[in-house]
Amino acid sequence: MGVSSDREQVDASKAISRDASDTVDDKQVVGRKIWRIVPYVKRYWRRALGGLVSNGAARAFDLIPFIAIGMAADYYQSGTYTSSLIESFVNSGNLPSPEIGFGVLILISFIGLAIFQGISEFLWQSTAYKVQHDIRMDATASLMAMEASYFETRQTGNLMAVLSADVAQLEDIVSDSSTSMIRILITFATAFSIMIWMSPTLALILGIPLLLVIPMVVWFSTRVQRRYRKQRESTGGIVSILENVLSGIVTVQAYNASNFELSRV
Repeated sequence: MGVSSDREQVDASKAISRDASDTVDDKQVVGRKIWRIVPYVKRYWRRALGGLVSNGAARAFDLIPFIAIGMAADYYQSGTYTSSLIESFVNSGNLPSPEIGFGVLILISFIGLAIFQGISEFLWQSTAYKVQHDIRMDATASLMAMEASYFETRQTGNLMAVLSADVAQLEDIVSDSSTSMIRILITFATAFSIMIWMSPTLALILGIPLLLVIPMVVWFSTRVQRRYRKQRESTGGIVSILENVLSGIVTVQAYNASNFELSRV
């Protein structure tokens, strides 16, 4: 009877510490529902569009030095320019030599990268902050509209973790992850296009292994989702304990129960 009672208590505590959303899709892939954040971003589409364009321009300037170095190597090896546009810039009347021309081109690319990268970060971070505020307000309003029975099976710490940590991570997704995805897509598309232009066979050989990456990403993301849910449950439990300790700090100090409360945390 004692073992059965303890097991029931453990099962009950697990049920309380986990939300219904955590028990429905245990095999959900990370990012599967991330598109639900798009309507919030659409409210500030001018800022998002400006951040998208400036980020794309920054990535273009980021690739110019590598392309310029490759063209310079071709020029010094064969004596001919790969692109007529580069030739007209390098051999312009204001530049004394091709070496100075390639150096000026690389310098201009670094200046353009710094300018557009700063604009992109400002626009995306301001958009992310506004989106975070809107999501937190909607989530709070949704919680306040719930019936009292909804809160009987959920820890306050879990709800606070969702409203604080989870919403803060959405801000990171909008400001950091979106720019990283844009950078990867533009860099990959440009590099792969140049590779196809230079050697289609080599591009095909290097592109085939990429098909193996997709199932590996799905496999990894599924396990990351499970581990994140366990981490959120742990965070929710800690927040709940801290809330109880702080609300009853006078009682804890009166009964000298500080060590016991520390062991719970």
